Amino acid sequence: MILRAAMGVFAEHGFRGASIRVVAAKAGVSPGLVQHYYRSKEELRTAVDRYVLERAGELAAAVTQIPAVDPAVFSRSLNIMLARFFDADPVLLSYLRRTLTDNGPSAGPLFDGLVALTGRALDGLAAAG
Repeated sequence: MILRAAMGVFAEHGFRGASIRVVAAKAGVSPGLVQHYYRSKEELRTAVDRYVLERAGELAAAVTQIPAVDPAVFSRSLNIMLARFFDADPVLLSYLRRTLTDNGPSAGPLFDGLVALTGRALDGLAAAG
């Protein structure tokens, strides 16, 4: 609940414009509870980034399960999968967009994590033929 609220607040206001108080209000909890679980705004952002990469990892694993018999069929299936993923979690997409374009301190590590996941998915596809 707190992570989802933080992701939404960071997406809307950017990391610099967000505050623990606003995250707490969005989550319906006290600022003290947020700080009990996440000692700082930076630690909260790190947890959000970790959650985003976990979700992206789930997507990357699912991509490797698409039968790659025909490039056109694969491409269509991939587009549908991506659309469903982001339609199911538009806040995640907004967070990614904001974080990567603001080029804050977590943009580089988050981008690198996404590139690594993409590389593993491509390796998995190549291994499957």
